[in-house]
Amino acid sequence: MIQTYLFFLSSLLFVTYNSQGQNIVVKPYLQDVEPTSLYIMWETDGSGLGFVDWGTSPFNLTQTTNSSQNLGAGSSQIHTAFINGLNPNTKYYYQIRTATNQLSFVYNFKTVPTKDSEAPIRLLAMSDMQRDGSNPNKFKEMIEQGSIPVLQSSGVLDLSEQVDAILIPGDLVATGGVYSEWEDYFFYSIR
Repeated sequence: MIQTYLFFLSSLLFVTYNSQGQNIVVKPYLQDVEPTSLYIMWETDGSGLGFVDWGTSPFNLTQTTNSSQNLGAGSSQIHTAFINGLNPNTKYYYQIRTATNQLSFVYNFKTVPTKDSEAPIRLLAMSDMQRDGSNPNKFKEMIEQGSIPVLQSSGVLDLSEQVDAILIPGDLVATGGVYSEWEDYFFYSIR
């Protein structure tokens, strides 16, 4: 009887512990977009599985891909979901779901065309985005007061309809192996 009670109590504590937290602390972002695949990454403040629900309609996200998890800073987890089997030059919609059923907004992406299609690709390129201590908001200013207004001046408000990819060569943070550089200076604006 005591063993059953202890097992029940420990199970209850485990469920209680896992039902707390796992909030999305870095919104999803895309990596390595190809004609038929891409990676979606995000960060949560606790452990647990992560999922990407996706499809070709924002109202019908019927496909699900599980993420792999790597330890971030403290107890945070960085999630990576590889989605493949996509169609080239196609718009998809997706939503992040945590193990505790927290949902992100519904986002979208468009796969790139195949090389042999000879379709144009529109790039936005910016280089060496690491924070400059003497002018810490320069890249934010360039994006919010430069790139976005110029792109929206055509009357198309959905930026994914005007830019196929963003290319960022060079340094993103001053010291890439230091987590706080990413947290405080690179991802702070998409939290």
